[in-house]
Amino acid sequence: MSELRGRPFQPGNTFGRGRPKGSRNQTTKKMKELLEKYSESILQKCMSMALKGDRVALKLCVERLFPARPDGYIQMPLPRTQTLQDVADGNQLVLQAIARGRITPADGEALSRILEDRRRVLESVEWEARIEALEQSGKKREQP
Repeated sequence: MSELRGRPFQPGNTFGRGRPKGSRNQTTKKMKELLEKYSESILQKCMSMALKGDRVALKLCVERLFPARPDGYIQMPLPRTQTLQDVADGNQLVLQAIARGRITPADGEALSRILEDRRRVLESVEWEARIEALEQSGKKREQP
């Protein structure tokens, strides 16, 4: 059964332009228009049901008013990070907090990434100062 099933299709749309990029589906457009038209009355009905004790309606209202944060706040004091040693001290504090169960490993990882970014900034500033000093000393040596 090594017979071919036919010729493959030619690439590209040869029958017209097709739907323009970024255009919306007609059904989606109509649903959006309906929602915009009735959104206020739907919201009032939902709030009325929530006030009457409907738990699902209450949950919908609360979720819209106070959406859940994907990331919580990490409450942990860190030292000032003016030097590379300060950053190293901060990393040590993060590690101890994880070990003692005061913060989660995921929170510790987030703090460590922030400290690593700070370390890179401090290193860049230090390297820039060193290069500037070398250039200045090189200029002084070149002058007679």
